[in-house]
Amino acid sequence: MKIGPESLLKKSITYTNDVTLSHEQNVFSVAFSALSYFDSGTNRYRYRLEGLDHQWTEVNSDLRRATYTTLPAATYTFRVQGTTSSGVWSEPGAALTITILAPWWAALWFRLGIGTLILVLLGTFHQLRLRQLAHQFNMRIEARIGERTRIARDLHDTMLQSFQGVLLKLQAVSYVMLDQPAEAQKTLDTTIEQATQAIAEAEARCKDCAHGSWLAMISLMVLAC
Repeated sequence: MKIGPESLLKKSITYTNDVTLSHEQNVFSVAFSALSYFDSGTNRYRYRLEGLDHQWTEVNSDLRRATYTTLPAATYTFRVQGTTSSGVWSEPGAALTITILAPWWAALWFRLGIGTLILVLLGTFHQLRLRQLAHQFNMRIEARIGERTRIARDLHDTMLQSFQGVLLKLQAVSYVMLDQPAEAQKTLDTTIEQATQAIAEAEARCKDCAHGSWLAMISLMVLAC
C-alpha cells in the first residue's frame, strides 16, 4: 500500500501501530516477513487476529499473508511472530491495531436519531388521537344537549296546550254544574282523563331525557377508554 495523504498509511507500516478502515474496507490482507535472511526458507510464522481468532495460525515462508473478509465493525489487534530453524518464537512479536468503523446506519447517533423520531411520531399520533376523541365527545355532548333542549321545548308546549284545554273544560263544568249535573260529570271525567294523559306523556318524555343522560355518560366512559 502506498504512503500518502489519501492513503490509509501516513507512514511506513514498520512504524505504524494502528490503522482505521471504513465498513467498506472490511476485506483486507496483512503481509509480513522476518528480517532473518539466513536460510530464510526455513523460517516459520504464526499469527492471529485478537477479537476474532482464538488460536495461532502457523504458516511457512511461502504463505506470509493473512487475509480477512467481511469483518464486523470492531477494534482488532493483529499479532505475528516468527521463528527460525531453532524453533524459538520471537516474543512478543509485532502488533497492529485495526479498527473497522461501523456504517452510518449502524452508528449510535443514527440509532438515537431514529429512536427520537419514533418517539416524536408516537407522541404526535397520541395527541391527534386525543384531539379526535375530544372532538367526537364534544359533538356527542352538543347533540345530546340539542336533543334535551328539543324535548324540553316540546314538553313545555304539550303541557301548556294540555293544561289550557283542561282549564277551559273546568270552566265549562263550572257553568253547567248546577243546571246539568250529568253533563258536568261527563265533562269532568273527560278532563281528568286528559290531565292524566298529559301527565303520562310528560313522564315519558322525562324518562327519555334521563335515558339520554345515561347514554351521554356511557359515551364518555367509552371515549375515556
